[in-house]
Amino acid sequence: MRTHSSRRRRALTAAAVVAGLLVAAGVAVPASAASTKQVELHVVQWNIEGGHDTRLQQIPNLAKGLAHRPDVLFIEEVCRSEVQQMHRLAYFKGWHFVYKTSQQSKPGTCAKATGISHPYQQGQVVASPHAMSAQHNYRLPGRTHKGEASAHGTPSPQRQFWLTCTNLAFSGVRGGSLRACGTHLRPGFNEPYEAPERLDETNAIRSITNGFRAQGQQVVLGGDFNTTPTGAAMNPIYQLDDKGTDHGAGHFVEADQNDKTYFGHDSACTSRYHCRSGEGTQIATPNKIDYVFYTAGATGVGGGRGPALNSDHYRLVSTAFLKLPRS
Repeated sequence: MRTHSSRRRRALTAAAVVAGLLVAAGVAVPASAASTKQVELHVVQWNIEGGHDTRLQQIPNLAKGLAHRPDVLFIEEVCRSEVQQMHRLAYFKGWHFVYKTSQQSKPGTCAKATGISHPYQQGQVVASPHAMSAQHNYRLPGRTHKGEASAHGTPSPQRQFWLTCTNLAFSGVRGGSLRACGTHLRPGFNEPYEAPERLDETNAIRSITNGFRAQGQQVVLGGDFNTTPTGAAMNPIYQLDDKGTDHGAGHFVEADQNDKTYFGHDSACTSRYHCRSGEGTQIATPNKIDYVFYTAGATGVGGGRGPALNSDHYRLVSTAFLKLPRS
């Protein structure tokens, strides 16, 4: 007759074998299966409106006035020529970049990039001083956007929308434990399809990031979502519901959701501790449309905006602590 202790030893041995197989296959194992290391993560999200800066003056502003070197930069409306400039700046020496074009631009909007067949491009980038792996761009659903008027009053080229993701490596942390994803959702509130298709985009982001979570990965998600915290398109992302309880449809906590100064912006929220709100990030309005999210379980989450520095968006600067499995 097997005793309880012998059954328990067999179960623990089986669990260890499974964990070993997962690690060998390159799949991150949940932190509960191993000892953890606390990682302090510094994140900057900024739509730099790069297409309006043909003199490449915006990129040096990225790090201006920051208290910490970022572990992750999420940048939108960045020209391909500006990404090339980042490679040349001393501040970004040794950094890694994942860039995705969202639209072909034109002279007068972006400066000319070198060494590529379409030199006038604009898109989004995830950048980090930490080594990257498993980079991938996921096309989000919905029709190609007709484009907005450019600074010169002429129609912009059509745009596509993406989720750009990469694993980030940290010393002493098991590989594949943290995935960083940046996005830029469709703008506009006038066309009848725009708001519903933003919801389609965030549903797709939830599905993609749920896949990462199922593999034991934690996720940091940043971007210009082009909608306010209480908008329907944010329901698939926030762990908070409209009352401020942890019964939302999503699995993410946001950098500025604990700032009581802005709780009144969400009239339905009755929580004293966190609401779907935050300091405005759009220059022309009081609206918050830029975000940094962490998978639930992050601690010490905080954030606030920095100066605009020639963009029509403020920078969003955030810090959080993540417990990641040791290598």
